[in-house]
Amino acid sequence: LEVEPERRWLTALLIVLAGALLALAVWRPDLFRRLLGRGKKPPPPPPPPDVAALDALTRLVAEGLLDRGLVREYYGRLSEIFRTYLDGRFGLHSREATTDEMLPVIRKHPRLGLDWYEAARRFLTTCDLAKFARHSPPKSESEELTSFARTFVRQTRPEPEDGADGDSSGGNLEQSREVVS
Repeated sequence: LEVEPERRWLTALLIVLAGALLALAVWRPDLFRRLLGRGKKPPPPPPPPDVAALDALTRLVAEGLLDRGLVREYYGRLSEIFRTYLDGRFGLHSREATTDEMLPVIRKHPRLGLDWYEAARRFLTTCDLAKFARHSPPKSESEELTSFARTFVRQTRPEPEDGADGDSSGGNLEQSREVVS
């Protein structure tokens, strides 16, 4: 089989390209599949912090940890959900900080400030007492603190951008702070 001289370079290029693809398929099959569009699709983006926090709170209550006497675990998770939301929504790095380190940051934050300081102080302090000092708050206080966490998330989440239906106010601010006062 004789190839015209002007097409030799094209034939050589096609042979080299086919050899490179074959080598890639043998050496890195995952990369080869992705190159062909048949690889794993990237995971979906994580939900927004407010959606993740509200879902986590719903799951926490549904687990019934308090009913099983797992007070320390319940408050540990409740505090973790709250702190994770603070980190995701406001970038506060609260999961690495103690409550005493976090409270001045909350007080000085332009969106939170004094409006949320006292309620957050009581919430975090009660969670700390239950986690570290084996304090067992009454069920009514547990429900109030869980309700506060939900209200806090609802009232501090970003406003809907596209005018979609949704309650961005989360209710009465004063009433929410009274829950944990």
